[in-house]
Amino acid sequence: MDFPDGAVLSRRFYGGGTLSVGARSTYQSAEYPRYAPLVDNMGNPILDANGNPVISSWMADVRWFSEANLVITQPLLEGAGRVATTALRVQELERAAVNLELERFIQSVLADVIRRYLAVQRAVSLALVAQDSYQRALELFRLTQEKAPFTPADVAPLQLFRSEQQVTSTQQQFIDAKNSVDSSLIDLRLTLGVEPTLPIVLSGTDVPVMSPPPFKVDEAIQAALKRRPDLRSLQILIRQQELYFQVAQNDLLPNLDFSAWMGFRDQDEHLSNSWSLFDYQDVGANLRLNLPLNLPSDKANYQRAQIRIRQAITDLQQKERQVVNEVDEAYRTQSTLLERIDVLRRNEELARKTFETMTGLAEYGQIDPFDIVQAQNDLTSAQASRVRAEIDYVIALAALDLATGLPISEVMARYSPLAPSGSQ
Repeated sequence: MDFPDGAVLSRRFYGGGTLSVGARSTYQSAEYPRYAPLVDNMGNPILDANGNPVISSWMADVRWFSEANLVITQPLLEGAGRVATTALRVQELERAAVNLELERFIQSVLADVIRRYLAVQRAVSLALVAQDSYQRALELFRLTQEKAPFTPADVAPLQLFRSEQQVTSTQQQFIDAKNSVDSSLIDLRLTLGVEPTLPIVLSGTDVPVMSPPPFKVDEAIQAALKRRPDLRSLQILIRQQELYFQVAQNDLLPNLDFSAWMGFRDQDEHLSNSWSLFDYQDVGANLRLNLPLNLPSDKANYQRAQIRIRQAITDLQQKERQVVNEVDEAYRTQSTLLERIDVLRRNEELARKTFETMTGLAEYGQIDPFDIVQAQNDLTSAQASRVRAEIDYVIALAALDLATGLPISEVMARYSPLAPSGSQ
């Protein structure tokens, strides 16, 4: 039946059926004759000479006509119910896809913040290395000045010039390192979206230490394929295209729908009375068969729906290959850095021992003080390489977590705050 104006509720169910409830009241201004029997004071009808009741008539307005209707519909053919709820299912899938896209965006932002924060910590650590190098150069210059009176006159000025040159060189490196700290802070503030004057407080200046991942690259790839939000979003897109395909397919098939309804109606001069008791009721049911014409446009929609499904599947497969490559590269990067860290720590230890040994020899005049400059530079380079590798390793772990789609709660628990050196 055609549902009346004034519908207040309509609900579609997953089986394809709908339940609709509607009501309306219509105001009418036309006058209609009204009839009623005359009664005496006792309420008994007054009869005429023939024994019939005496009827009194008058003109009155039937002001209000009210009705309420209940309608139920249900597709009967296989698949028709699922097609009828396409809009509802697509809406739910779109909502899930939006949530997944938001989750992936937050993961990317967190990874970027972690990377920027660690870049600041790396710049600070390298500035401390440059500061130590500058202090060692000053100590070397002081030692050269102390040895100058005992050095041949033609050699002493050259040694002083070389030592002072080392001081200025390391001082320049220290200045550049401090500038790198400021640049890193600017990048972090931009990523956080905060005011340029907002102070940034680090959780510590020690190089953070993170445990290696407790899984192999194959396990990381499988985890990424299961939990990456962008992959799940593409899977939802395939399901959406499948729903649209079912609609296009259904347009080429007959449809049989069952409908049943019940209506209640009444009229009175007063609105409240027109709703107080329904004097008229009716029920009905019907079956409606729709036969498609299979127009060229319907067939074209069906073919387009097939193509869109194949394209969505292709996009998912391409994204899966991209995810596999991302995880593989991120895993190899952190593995390589982890291997380098042990080598660089040993290299720093040897460079420090060499520098300390040559410093001791220079103090006793066994070697030229300037001869330890190369050892000092080697120590500074070894320290800087070790610091970079250790912090880059943490950055690589964060990149691996992003590539595998680590849940946001686990990312927050792992990197907030970052573990200082010496802790796990």
